[in-house]
Amino acid sequence: MGSSPNVASAASGGGGWRWHKGNSSIGGNRNGSGNGKNERCVLSSTFAYFVFSFVVLGSIGSLYGRYMLAANVRTGIAAQGCEADSEGSWAVGVYYGDSPFSLKPIEAVNVWKDKSAAWPVANPVITCASLSDAGFPSNFVADPFLYQQGDTLYMFYETKNTITKQGDIGVAQSTDKGATWRQLGIALDEDWHLSYPYVFEYNGNIYMMPEGSKKGDLRLYVATDFPLKWTLDKIIMQKPLIDSFIIPHEGRFFLFGSDHSEIGTKKNGQLAIWHSDSPLGPWKPHRKNPIYNTDKAMGARNGGRPFVYKGQLYRTGQDCGETYGRRIRVFKVKVLTETIEYLILVQK
Repeated sequence: MGSSPNVASAASGGGGWRWHKGNSSIGGNRNGSGNGKNERCVLSSTFAYFVFSFVVLGSIGSLYGRYMLAANVRTGIAAQGCEADSEGSWAVGVYYGDSPFSLKPIEAVNVWKDKSAAWPVANPVITCASLSDAGFPSNFVADPFLYQQGDTLYMFYETKNTITKQGDIGVAQSTDKGATWRQLGIALDEDWHLSYPYVFEYNGNIYMMPEGSKKGDLRLYVATDFPLKWTLDKIIMQKPLIDSFIIPHEGRFFLFGSDHSEIGTKKNGQLAIWHSDSPLGPWKPHRKNPIYNTDKAMGARNGGRPFVYKGQLYRTGQDCGETYGRRIRVFKVKVLTETIEYLILVQK
């Protein structure tokens, strides 16, 4: 771009014309018959200089466009997201029901009565396309966790970044009971893979405990400007735990998670528990750890937020028997103390 003034100068009577005038006196005087010949020579030289400059500067411009502008075009294409991914093509849906054991997809529940809509609300409500269209290129979205403030729902989820090929934590907002979602952006982006953004409130603060096992530890972040700004509060465990959550139960806090790095551990078949007086720790291991080290189809790996229904605590687990994330199993927690645990399968 800095060469453009030079082109304008040569064509408008700048230094280029002065250079030709200085050479026009060579080989004849200005009034003789040789003058016309010299003039033609001058004009020919000027024309040749102009053409030469045009070709050189044009070549420079072409190279610039090829290596700089074309890179932006390629980036724009990549920013579309939803590329083929070896991890699958996950999306997020919303389900409603009178109980956690009687759920229907959002299209079967009249939560939005906007008759002016071009089409009815239907699952999936968040996909790689909806996130990519908002300017955050994604190959898939997964691991959704809801957080509610009044009538506003926030959904935190893993998004597979199309460019970096690693998981970041995205967040979307809904003010119509989950019918439509506005993408707010990336809430957390580290130099390592993130997923499973377990969000909870404690003592007036909002915390996020994402899975970041690639870093080799379990980290707790606190919101400094909810929902998009988070800062590291503390490393609560020096273990590469996968898909962990924290629950309060009978005056104590319990942390459920899987560590696939130990010798003899069955991947997606191991589950361990820790307990503490506070979600901030320190954490002590359960005496019966690992409480599961079984077949991966049995739901040992956590599958979402635990919940209480009719006074009873339940935990969800992933059935990864035939394929990863094939289905969810629900467990009723009958007894949970620092020394004893007893979980039974209540629904497949």
